[in-house]
Amino acid sequence: MSTKILEDFQEQVRLLKQKIGSLPDRLAVIDETMRAIKGDLTEAEDRMKEIEVQFTYEISIEIDSLEKPKPKFSNADARKAELQKRLSDDAEYLKLKAKKTELNADLLNNQIESDRLHNQFRANFAIKDLVVAEMNLYAQIKEAMKDEKQ
Repeated sequence: MSTKILEDFQEQVRLLKQKIGSLPDRLAVIDETMRAIKGDLTEAEDRMKEIEVQFTYEISIEIDSLEKPKPKFSNADARKAELQKRLSDDAEYLKLKAKKTELNADLLNNQIESDRLHNQFRANFAIKDLVVAEMNLYAQIKEAMKDEKQ
């Protein structure tokens, strides 16, 4: 009977080592993916900001006519509305906006997976502690049984 118990523990320990050993590599891949996504997000946001600045500048210098040069968009609300209109008509801006949405979703999914793996890592260590405690208990029982036989 004790041989069977020992074999079971050895199998449990082997499986735990396998699980625990593979998690750091999986987490490293996810972390690298998240860094790349964040870089892509920054690039998209920077380019979107450049487009917004360019349109804001163009709107600010636009005039009604050459005869009476006065600003075409004289108040802040009109300038803001015109900026939104131009942004919503700009293919590059819209493409970047869609890419940003997609990247944010990818980042969230990777963060969820990273959190799940970190939780699994902690749980596996708790299980390891339980297995070690159980092994110690069986070792003590085996030792006590030896003492009784003598």
